Amino acid sequence: QYQIALLCLANYKIHIKNRKNEKALLTKKFGEDFDDEYFFKSLVNDDDSELAQIDPSKHNIEALNWLRRAASQGHVKAIRELGRLLQETGDPQNQREALDWFAKGKMVGDLEAEREYWRLKLKTNDLSVGDLAEFNERLPEIRAALPEAARDWVGLLGDLRAIQAARTEAENLMAMFAHKFRGSLDSIDYNTRHGGNLNRYRQAVHTMRGMLDVFGLVSTDEARLCTLLAADTAGEGHLTATVSHTLDLTLSHLLAKTSREKIRQHYRRAAVLSGQVPADITRKAWRDRFYPQEHALQETWEDDYHITAGDTPDLASLLAWIAPHFFPLRMVGLEAASDRYEAGGFKDSLLMVVLTELLTNLFKYHDGTSPATLTWTADATGWRLTVTNPTSPGESGIGKGSGRGLRFLDTLARKVGGQFTHQTLEADNGELTHEATFCLPGRLFTRGDAG
Repeated sequence: QYQIALLCLANYKIHIKNRKNEKALLTKKFGEDFDDEYFFKSLVNDDDSELAQIDPSKHNIEALNWLRRAASQGHVKAIRELGRLLQETGDPQNQREALDWFAKGKMVGDLEAEREYWRLKLKTNDLSVGDLAEFNERLPEIRAALPEAARDWVGLLGDLRAIQAARTEAENLMAMFAHKFRGSLDSIDYNTRHGGNLNRYRQAVHTMRGMLDVFGLVSTDEARLCTLLAADTAGEGHLTATVSHTLDLTLSHLLAKTSREKIRQHYRRAAVLSGQVPADITRKAWRDRFYPQEHALQETWEDDYHITAGDTPDLASLLAWIAPHFFPLRMVGLEAASDRYEAGGFKDSLLMVVLTELLTNLFKYHDGTSPATLTWTADATGWRLTVTNPTSPGESGIGKGSGRGLRFLDTLARKVGGQFTHQTLEADNGELTHEATFCLPGRLFTRGDAG
């Protein structure tokens, strides 16, 4: 069956070659204006033409049929050749069938079929997270078996990694896009359930629109984003106001019922201090046995916070509310930041995206009553925003997130020409402190009054 298929393919190639030769002769005779499309149509209708007696496409179809028969019986060369022919058609359905045949060849140990399998996966962007891990695992064996093609395989690995990195970046962007809107949505939700203050609605919509503009340019046109950031140099926006607004949205999100488990350690500590539960209560026992107490604290805190925040929360009132409920939060250097920008504009929105992630992680992973710090510094290289957060192995080791937020901040920093770093430091007494710093370049943010 395989040999018959090869004969059909040979006939197909012979007739295609003959047609090309005849076309070349006519082109030479009649010049470059020769209409080859008309020529091939005339061949089909010319009873005297030897080429018109046999349709080459029939040979190709017959070859595919014979190859399918041989391939279905495990003939490795037939599998490989069938996949190649289907792939060359460019038809999406045929390419899916080609991928299936290459996969069969790969399963029976044919390395050439496996190479075509990965090439087609790459070409059609049909890669999963597990594909790269599988390819990495297989690469040493493949290179050992086909040393002459080692460079080809390594190049393929690089292409696969590049595709996977781009996909991961897009997934992180979409995850953060959803995450950053939750503060505004939770604020809208609470506002709707408690009176419907119009100013709160306007603030939420204004914030979401600005963040949408930033996310759109981060994913499509980072150069334009940087241009717009550099041009945003006047307005009512300033760093203290941005921090205040971001802190408000962060608390609106974390104090909502749907986020209760993210700040569970703070509810538990409050219950211990008020004598509702023993001082040695474990996290698991608190979660399993004291749901009513946690639920009551969540509702009380959420209501109390929104009463305190009011229509336009100021930073001093927010910090005064945070200290007894969570921990003292210190702001260092904010008043020295002299940059002005449009409220809800590109700088304001970019800073909110960064600060939302930094502050959310601060509340999620802080453990105990030690003060936390948000510090602004600047020099000729630009701005630096640093959050210093006392934590513990118990809180930092709990999977409260996917880690995409930190990866997104790293991507965002690179796209605007900045840098993002984070580390966990251990003191001599064993206490842990997590430190995260987001650097914004001086060409976008001025030195201010610091330094």
